[in-house]
Amino acid sequence: PHTHTPPPHTHNTLLSSAASDVYKRQSSTYALNEHFCFISRQKSVKALFLSTFITLAVYIAPVDLSANGGTISQAATPPVPPDAEIKLLKQTVISINSTGDYDPLIKRAAQAKIILLGDSTHGTHEFYQERINISKRLIREQNYKLIALEAGWPDIYLLNQYIHGLSSLSVMQIFDRFEDQPDWLWKNRETLAFIQWLKDYNSRLPEDDVRVSLYGIDLYSFHYSRKWIIHYLQQFSALAAQQAIQRYDCVNAIGNDLHHYGEAVSKNLSSSCEHEFTEQFNDFKLCRFPCPELYPFIDRDNYFTATQHARILKNIEKNIRITYTTHSSAQSWNVRDEHMMETLLALLDYQHQSKAIVWAHNSHLGDASATGMAEKNQLNLGQLLRQYF
Repeated sequence: PHTHTPPPHTHNTLLSSAASDVYKRQSSTYALNEHFCFISRQKSVKALFLSTFITLAVYIAPVDLSANGGTISQAATPPVPPDAEIKLLKQTVISINSTGDYDPLIKRAAQAKIILLGDSTHGTHEFYQERINISKRLIREQNYKLIALEAGWPDIYLLNQYIHGLSSLSVMQIFDRFEDQPDWLWKNRETLAFIQWLKDYNSRLPEDDVRVSLYGIDLYSFHYSRKWIIHYLQQFSALAAQQAIQRYDCVNAIGNDLHHYGEAVSKNLSSSCEHEFTEQFNDFKLCRFPCPELYPFIDRDNYFTATQHARILKNIEKNIRITYTTHSSAQSWNVRDEHMMETLLALLDYQHQSKAIVWAHNSHLGDASATGMAEKNQLNLGQLLRQYF
Protein backbone atom coordinates (compact mmCIF):
# COMPACT_ATOMS: atom_id res chain seq x y z
CA PRO A 1 0.00 0.00 0.00
CA HIS A 2 1.05 3.57 -0.65
CA THR A 3 2.69 5.16 2.36
CA HIS A 4 4.54 8.32 3.25
CA THR A 5 7.01 6.40 5.43
CA PRO A 6 10.53 6.83 4.03
CA PRO A 7 12.59 3.71 3.34
CA PRO A 8 15.82 3.10 5.28
CA HIS A 9 18.70 5.45 4.48
CA THR A 10 16.67 7.67 2.13
CA HIS A 11 15.84 10.57 4.47
CA ASN A 12 17.37 13.46 2.56
CA THR A 13 15.63 16.62 3.78
CA LEU A 14 17.20 20.02 3.96
CA LEU A 15 16.67 19.91 7.72
CA SER A 16 18.88 16.85 8.21
CA SER A 17 22.70 16.73 8.32
CA ALA A 18 24.69 16.35 5.10
CA ALA A 19 24.43 12.93 3.53
CA SER A 20 27.49 10.78 4.22
CA ASP A 21 29.24 8.40 1.87
CA VAL A 22 27.68 5.56 3.85
CA TYR A 23 24.22 6.98 3.16
CA LYS A 24 24.97 7.19 -0.56
CA ARG A 25 26.17 3.59 -0.75
CA GLN A 26 23.22 2.27 1.24
CA SER A 27 20.59 4.26 -0.64
CA SER A 28 22.12 3.22 -3.95
CA THR A 29 21.75 -0.42 -2.94
CA TYR A 30 18.12 0.21 -2.06
CA ALA A 31 17.55 1.90 -5.43
CA LEU A 32 19.03 -1.07 -7.27
CA ASN A 33 16.54 -3.33 -5.57
CA GLU A 34 13.80 -1.16 -7.05
CA HIS A 35 15.31 -0.28 -10.42
CA PHE A 36 12.97 -2.40 -12.50
CA CYS A 37 10.25 0.17 -11.81
CA PHE A 38 11.88 2.22 -14.59
CA ILE A 39 11.26 -0.50 -17.16
CA SER A 40 8.23 0.18 -19.32
CA ARG A 41 5.50 -2.43 -19.41
CA GLN A 42 6.56 -5.37 -21.61
CA LYS A 43 4.80 -8.35 -23.11
CA SER A 44 6.30 -10.76 -20.61
CA VAL A 45 5.33 -9.78 -17.08
CA LYS A 46 6.74 -13.10 -15.91
CA ALA A 47 10.21 -12.14 -17.11
CA LEU A 48 9.99 -8.83 -15.29
CA PHE A 49 8.99 -10.48 -12.01
CA LEU A 50 11.65 -13.15 -12.34
CA SER A 51 14.37 -10.62 -13.05
CA THR A 52 13.32 -8.59 -10.02
CA PHE A 53 13.59 -11.71 -7.87
CA ILE A 54 17.09 -12.37 -9.15
CA THR A 55 18.11 -8.78 -8.43
CA LEU A 56 16.87 -9.04 -4.86
CA ALA A 57 18.69 -12.34 -4.45
CA VAL A 58 21.99 -10.54 -5.00
CA TYR A 59 21.47 -8.44 -1.91
CA ILE A 60 19.60 -10.87 0.33
CA ALA A 61 21.71 -14.00 0.66
CA PRO A 62 19.20 -16.77 1.38
CA VAL A 63 20.26 -18.94 4.31
CA ASP A 64 18.55 -22.08 5.66
CA LEU A 65 18.41 -21.49 9.40
CA SER A 66 16.96 -24.88 10.24
CA ALA A 67 19.48 -26.78 12.35
CA ASN A 68 20.53 -30.17 10.94
CA GLY A 69 22.91 -31.91 13.27
CA GLY A 70 23.89 -28.53 14.69
CA THR A 71 24.94 -27.02 11.33
CA ILE A 72 23.59 -24.19 9.19
CA SER A 73 23.57 -24.77 5.47
CA GLN A 74 23.55 -22.29 2.58
CA ALA A 75 20.27 -22.25 0.64
CA ALA A 76 20.09 -23.43 -2.95
CA THR A 77 21.05 -21.00 -5.74
CA PRO A 78 17.98 -19.33 -7.35
CA PRO A 79 16.95 -21.00 -10.62
CA VAL A 80 18.27 -19.53 -13.85
CA PRO A 81 15.47 -18.13 -16.06
CA PRO A 82 14.85 -19.66 -19.50
CA ASP A 83 16.88 -18.35 -22.43
CA ALA A 84 13.82 -16.67 -23.96
CA GLU A 85 13.30 -14.55 -20.86
CA ILE A 86 16.97 -13.60 -20.67
CA LYS A 87 16.82 -12.58 -24.34
CA LEU A 88 13.73 -10.44 -23.68
CA LEU A 89 15.49 -8.65 -20.84
CA LYS A 90 18.54 -7.95 -22.99
CA GLN A 91 16.26 -6.47 -25.66
CA THR A 92 14.33 -4.20 -23.32
CA VAL A 93 16.59 -3.19 -20.42
CA ILE A 94 18.69 -0.09 -21.11
CA SER A 95 21.78 0.55 -19.02
CA ILE A 96 21.71 4.09 -17.66
CA ASN A 97 25.19 5.49 -17.14
CA SER A 98 24.60 9.10 -18.21
CA THR A 99 21.74 11.38 -19.27
CA GLY A 100 22.63 10.57 -22.88
CA ASP A 101 21.42 7.03 -22.33
CA TYR A 102 17.88 8.42 -22.14
CA ASP A 103 17.94 9.32 -25.85
CA PRO A 104 15.43 6.57 -26.90
CA LEU A 105 13.03 7.66 -24.16
CA ILE A 106 13.30 11.35 -25.04
CA LYS A 107 12.65 10.60 -28.72
CA ARG A 108 9.52 8.61 -27.87
CA ALA A 109 8.34 11.49 -25.68
CA ALA A 110 7.99 13.66 -28.78
CA GLN A 111 4.84 11.71 -29.66
CA ALA A 112 3.41 11.65 -26.13
CA LYS A 113 0.97 14.00 -24.44
CA ILE A 114 1.63 13.05 -20.83
CA ILE A 115 4.90 11.76 -19.39
CA LEU A 116 4.47 9.92 -16.08
CA LEU A 117 7.66 9.79 -14.00
CA GLY A 118 7.15 7.65 -10.93
CA ASP A 119 9.15 6.66 -7.88
CA SER A 120 8.78 3.47 -5.87
CA THR A 121 9.84 5.18 -2.63
CA HIS A 122 9.26 8.85 -1.85
CA GLY A 123 12.34 10.77 -0.81
CA THR A 124 14.94 8.50 -2.45
CA HIS A 125 17.88 10.49 -3.84
CA GLU A 126 18.50 8.30 -6.91
CA PHE A 127 14.88 8.30 -8.08
CA TYR A 128 14.49 12.05 -7.60
CA GLN A 129 17.74 12.90 -9.37
CA GLU A 130 17.05 10.70 -12.40
CA ARG A 131 13.52 12.08 -12.64
CA ILE A 132 14.96 15.59 -12.62
CA ASN A 133 17.51 14.66 -15.30
CA ILE A 134 14.75 13.30 -17.54
CA SER A 135 12.51 16.32 -16.90
CA LYS A 136 15.23 18.79 -17.82
CA ARG A 137 15.72 17.08 -21.17
CA LEU A 138 11.98 16.99 -21.83
CA ILE A 139 11.76 20.71 -21.09
CA ARG A 140 14.76 21.68 -23.22
CA GLU A 141 14.36 19.26 -26.11
CA GLN A 142 10.63 18.50 -26.31
CA ASN A 143 9.20 21.82 -25.10
CA TYR A 144 7.28 20.51 -22.09
CA LYS A 145 5.96 23.48 -20.12
CA LEU A 146 3.88 21.95 -17.34
CA ILE A 147 4.94 19.79 -14.39
CA ALA A 148 2.32 18.38 -12.02
CA LEU A 149 3.38 16.97 -8.65
CA GLU A 150 1.81 14.62 -6.12
CA ALA A 151 1.61 17.51 -3.67
CA GLY A 152 -0.85 20.01 -2.26
CA TRP A 153 -1.94 22.95 -4.41
CA PRO A 154 -1.06 25.83 -1.99
CA ASP A 155 2.53 24.70 -1.31
CA ILE A 156 3.51 24.18 -4.94
CA TYR A 157 1.64 27.30 -6.08
CA LEU A 158 4.12 29.34 -4.02
CA LEU A 159 7.00 27.58 -5.79
CA ASN A 160 5.34 28.29 -9.14
CA GLN A 161 5.23 31.99 -8.30
CA TYR A 162 8.91 31.79 -7.39
CA ILE A 163 10.08 30.17 -10.65
CA HIS A 164 8.10 32.82 -12.56
CA GLY A 165 9.89 35.59 -10.68
CA LEU A 166 6.65 36.70 -9.01
CA SER A 167 7.52 35.97 -5.37
CA SER A 168 9.36 38.12 -2.85
CA LEU A 169 10.09 34.98 -0.79
CA SER A 170 13.19 32.84 -1.10
CA VAL A 171 12.73 29.18 -1.92
CA MET A 172 13.75 28.28 1.66
CA GLN A 173 11.11 30.64 3.06
CA ILE A 174 8.56 28.93 0.83
CA PHE A 175 9.70 25.49 2.00
CA ASP A 176 9.20 26.64 5.60
CA ARG A 177 5.52 27.24 4.81
CA PHE A 178 4.88 23.69 3.60
CA GLU A 179 2.20 22.18 5.82
CA ASP A 180 0.42 19.25 4.18
CA GLN A 181 3.19 16.71 3.64
CA PRO A 182 6.34 15.52 5.44
CA ASP A 183 9.58 17.37 4.88
CA TRP A 184 11.44 14.59 3.13
CA LEU A 185 8.85 14.33 0.36
CA TRP A 186 9.60 17.61 -1.42
CA LYS A 187 11.64 19.69 1.00
CA ASN A 188 14.97 18.16 -0.04
CA ARG A 189 18.19 19.07 -1.83
CA GLU A 190 17.17 17.58 -5.15
CA THR A 191 13.93 19.57 -5.32
CA LEU A 192 15.68 22.75 -4.19
CA ALA A 193 18.27 22.49 -6.97
CA PHE A 194 15.59 21.79 -9.57
CA ILE A 195 13.47 24.75 -8.45
CA GLN A 196 16.50 27.02 -8.82
CA TRP A 197 17.18 25.52 -12.26
CA LEU A 198 13.57 26.17 -13.34
CA LYS A 199 13.74 29.78 -12.19
CA ASP A 200 16.97 30.33 -14.11
CA TYR A 201 15.62 28.54 -17.19
CA ASN A 202 12.45 30.66 -17.23
CA SER A 203 14.42 33.88 -16.77
CA ARG A 204 16.50 33.14 -19.89
CA LEU A 205 13.53 32.48 -22.20
CA PRO A 206 12.54 35.10 -24.76
CA GLU A 207 9.95 37.51 -23.42
CA ASP A 208 7.15 36.15 -25.60
CA ASP A 209 7.90 32.48 -24.83
CA VAL A 210 5.77 30.41 -22.45
CA ARG A 211 7.42 29.77 -19.08
CA VAL A 212 7.54 26.38 -17.40
CA SER A 213 4.91 26.05 -14.67
CA LEU A 214 4.74 23.84 -11.61
CA TYR A 215 1.55 22.77 -9.79
CA GLY A 216 0.43 20.40 -7.05
CA ILE A 217 -2.50 18.15 -7.98
CA ASP A 218 -3.08 16.15 -4.78
CA LEU A 219 -6.07 16.39 -2.45
CA TYR A 220 -5.07 18.47 0.59
CA SER A 221 -5.61 21.88 2.25
CA PHE A 222 -9.28 21.97 3.34
CA HIS A 223 -8.93 24.90 5.77
CA TYR A 224 -6.54 26.89 3.60
CA SER A 225 -8.75 26.50 0.52
CA ARG A 226 -11.84 27.55 2.47
CA LYS A 227 -10.14 30.73 3.70
CA TRP A 228 -8.78 31.50 0.22
CA ILE A 229 -12.20 31.32 -1.44
CA ILE A 230 -13.92 33.44 1.20
CA HIS A 231 -11.20 36.08 1.00
CA TYR A 232 -11.44 36.08 -2.81
CA LEU A 233 -15.23 36.53 -2.81
CA GLN A 234 -15.13 39.28 -0.18
CA GLN A 235 -13.31 41.45 -2.71
CA PHE A 236 -16.32 41.33 -5.04
CA SER A 237 -19.42 40.57 -3.06
CA ALA A 238 -20.05 40.31 0.69
CA LEU A 239 -23.23 38.38 -0.14
CA ALA A 240 -21.37 35.78 -2.23
CA ALA A 241 -18.76 35.41 0.52
CA GLN A 242 -21.45 34.89 3.15
CA GLN A 243 -23.13 32.26 0.99
CA ALA A 244 -19.82 30.41 0.69
CA ILE A 245 -19.35 30.53 4.47
CA GLN A 246 -22.81 29.06 5.02
CA ARG A 247 -22.22 26.30 2.49
CA TYR A 248 -18.87 25.27 3.91
CA ASP A 249 -20.15 25.48 7.49
CA CYS A 250 -22.49 22.63 6.58
CA VAL A 251 -19.80 20.14 7.66
CA ASN A 252 -19.50 21.85 11.06
CA ALA A 253 -23.00 20.94 12.22
CA ILE A 254 -21.57 18.23 14.46
CA GLY A 255 -18.31 18.74 16.29
CA ASN A 256 -16.70 21.29 13.92
CA ASP A 257 -14.54 18.50 12.49
CA LEU A 258 -14.49 16.81 9.09
CA HIS A 259 -14.16 13.33 10.55
CA HIS A 260 -17.05 13.94 12.96
CA TYR A 261 -19.05 15.03 9.93
CA GLY A 262 -18.20 11.86 8.01
CA GLU A 263 -19.10 9.66 10.96
CA ALA A 264 -22.37 11.53 11.52
CA VAL A 265 -23.39 11.11 7.86
CA SER A 266 -22.57 7.40 7.99
CA LYS A 267 -24.87 7.00 11.03
CA ASN A 268 -27.64 9.19 9.56
CA LEU A 269 -27.08 11.77 12.30
CA SER A 270 -26.40 14.48 9.74
CA SER A 271 -27.39 15.14 6.16
CA SER A 272 -24.80 15.13 3.39
CA CYS A 273 -23.14 18.40 2.40
CA GLU A 274 -22.46 17.21 -1.15
CA HIS A 275 -24.95 19.64 -2.71
CA GLU A 276 -23.53 22.70 -0.92
CA PHE A 277 -19.92 21.97 -1.87
CA THR A 278 -20.78 21.04 -5.45
CA GLU A 279 -22.83 24.18 -5.98
CA GLN A 280 -20.02 26.37 -4.68
CA PHE A 281 -17.65 24.76 -7.18
CA ASN A 282 -20.19 25.13 -10.00
CA ASP A 283 -20.57 28.84 -9.21
CA PHE A 284 -16.95 29.23 -10.34
CA LYS A 285 -16.86 26.62 -13.08
CA LEU A 286 -20.08 27.82 -14.76
CA CYS A 287 -19.21 31.54 -14.45
CA ARG A 288 -22.03 32.34 -12.05
CA PHE A 289 -19.51 34.76 -10.58
CA PRO A 290 -17.82 37.37 -12.80
CA CYS A 291 -15.23 35.34 -14.73
CA PRO A 292 -12.47 36.26 -17.21
CA GLU A 293 -14.34 34.68 -20.13
CA LEU A 294 -17.16 37.19 -19.70
CA TYR A 295 -15.37 40.08 -18.00
CA PRO A 296 -11.80 40.70 -19.26
CA PHE A 297 -10.95 42.85 -16.22
CA ILE A 298 -11.14 39.79 -13.94
CA ASP A 299 -7.67 38.41 -13.19
CA ARG A 300 -7.47 35.06 -14.98
CA ASP A 301 -4.91 33.45 -12.65
CA ASN A 302 -6.77 34.40 -9.47
CA TYR A 303 -10.06 33.14 -10.83
CA PHE A 304 -8.55 29.82 -11.88
CA THR A 305 -6.94 29.48 -8.45
CA ALA A 306 -10.28 30.16 -6.76
CA THR A 307 -11.92 27.53 -8.96
CA GLN A 308 -9.21 25.04 -8.04
CA HIS A 309 -9.68 25.68 -4.33
CA ALA A 310 -13.41 25.07 -4.78
CA ARG A 311 -12.58 21.82 -6.59
CA ILE A 312 -10.34 20.77 -3.70
CA LEU A 313 -13.09 21.41 -1.16
CA LYS A 314 -15.70 19.59 -3.24
CA ASN A 315 -13.51 16.50 -3.52
CA ILE A 316 -12.34 16.52 0.10
CA GLU A 317 -15.97 16.51 1.24
CA LYS A 318 -16.63 13.63 -1.14
CA ASN A 319 -13.58 11.77 0.10
CA ILE A 320 -14.54 12.08 3.77
CA ARG A 321 -18.17 11.17 3.13
CA ILE A 322 -17.36 8.11 1.02
CA THR A 323 -14.67 6.93 3.43
CA TYR A 324 -17.13 6.81 6.34
CA THR A 325 -20.24 5.68 4.50
CA THR A 326 -18.60 2.87 2.52
CA HIS A 327 -15.80 2.00 4.98
CA SER A 328 -13.74 1.39 1.85
CA SER A 329 -10.15 2.58 1.56
CA ALA A 330 -10.33 1.71 -2.14
CA GLN A 331 -13.15 4.18 -2.74
CA SER A 332 -11.29 6.87 -0.82
CA TRP A 333 -8.19 6.20 -2.92
CA ASN A 334 -10.26 6.46 -6.10
CA VAL A 335 -11.61 9.89 -5.15
CA ARG A 336 -8.07 11.10 -4.59
CA ASP A 337 -6.77 9.92 -7.97
CA GLU A 338 -9.89 11.13 -9.76
CA HIS A 339 -9.16 14.54 -8.23
CA MET A 340 -5.62 14.40 -9.62
CA MET A 341 -7.03 13.59 -13.05
CA GLU A 342 -9.61 16.36 -12.86
CA THR A 343 -6.98 18.89 -11.78
CA LEU A 344 -4.48 17.86 -14.45
CA LEU A 345 -7.04 18.22 -17.24
CA ALA A 346 -8.05 21.63 -15.88
CA LEU A 347 -4.40 22.72 -15.87
CA LEU A 348 -3.85 21.59 -19.44
CA ASP A 349 -6.85 23.61 -20.50
CA TYR A 350 -5.87 26.67 -18.44
CA GLN A 351 -2.25 26.63 -19.63
CA HIS A 352 -3.27 26.01 -23.26
CA GLN A 353 -0.86 23.10 -23.19
CA SER A 354 -1.20 19.69 -24.80
CA LYS A 355 1.72 18.09 -22.94
CA ALA A 356 2.64 17.64 -19.28
CA ILE A 357 5.07 15.83 -16.98
CA VAL A 358 3.66 14.20 -13.85
CA TRP A 359 5.73 13.32 -10.78
CA ALA A 360 4.12 10.89 -8.33
CA HIS A 361 4.47 7.52 -6.65
CA ASN A 362 4.32 4.47 -8.92
CA SER A 363 1.08 3.41 -7.25
CA HIS A 364 -0.53 6.50 -8.79
CA LEU A 365 1.14 6.37 -12.21
CA GLY A 366 1.16 2.71 -13.19
CA ASP A 367 -1.89 1.14 -14.84
CA ALA A 368 -4.05 -0.03 -11.93
CA SER A 369 -6.17 -2.17 -14.27
CA ALA A 370 -3.10 -4.31 -15.00
CA THR A 371 -2.26 -4.96 -11.33
CA GLY A 372 -3.79 -6.36 -8.17
CA MET A 373 -5.32 -2.95 -7.53
CA ALA A 374 -8.09 -3.85 -9.96
CA GLU A 375 -9.10 -6.79 -7.76
CA LYS A 376 -9.66 -4.28 -4.95
CA ASN A 377 -11.76 -2.04 -7.24
CA GLN A 378 -9.04 0.59 -7.18
CA LEU A 379 -8.12 2.82 -10.09
CA ASN A 380 -5.36 5.38 -10.38
CA LEU A 381 -4.22 8.40 -12.33
CA GLY A 382 -2.15 6.31 -14.73
CA GLN A 383 -5.15 4.17 -15.66
CA LEU A 384 -7.42 7.20 -16.07
CA LEU A 385 -4.93 8.97 -18.33
CA ARG A 386 -4.40 5.88 -20.49
CA GLN A 387 -8.15 5.58 -20.95
CA TYR A 388 -8.65 9.29 -21.63
CA PHE A 389 -5.85 9.67 -24.18
